[in-house]
Amino acid sequence: MNMPFELGIDYGSRQHGPEFMRGKKCLILEKGKHDFKRALSDLSGVDIKSHGDKPEEVVRAVRDWFYETVGLRDVPYPNVIWFRFSDFTTSLFEARLAEGIPEDEVREDIARMPIPEYLDCVADWVASTKAGLPVAG
Repeated sequence: MNMPFELGIDYGSRQHGPEFMRGKKCLILEKGKHDFKRALSDLSGVDIKSHGDKPEEVVRAVRDWFYETVGLRDVPYPNVIWFRFSDFTTSLFEARLAEGIPEDEVREDIARMPIPEYLDCVADWVASTKAGLPVAG
């Protein structure tokens, strides 16, 4: 395991960069709770979220980080986000099938989709579902 270049730059800029960079916040995700210690022993004391290689736990870790660290308070529960994501991926899969892409090629087609195109698909889907996320009530 190597320390990602971007993380090193970000961490260094927070410690030694200009004043406007010193308040930066970052989220570090690892598969296991202490995996980072093999390559990033200098980060002791930094809150690192683990996800156990489970996508649902990645969603929980990111959502909770936004709540705890960034201060967002109107954030849906992790399961709500996960189920909405599942709805989106199902919809995208079905849309690709409707475009005539053979079923056995759809997953690879989506996996190889350029990120801007994927984000456009997300934005279109959210707009088509009106509010984007259900309102608790």
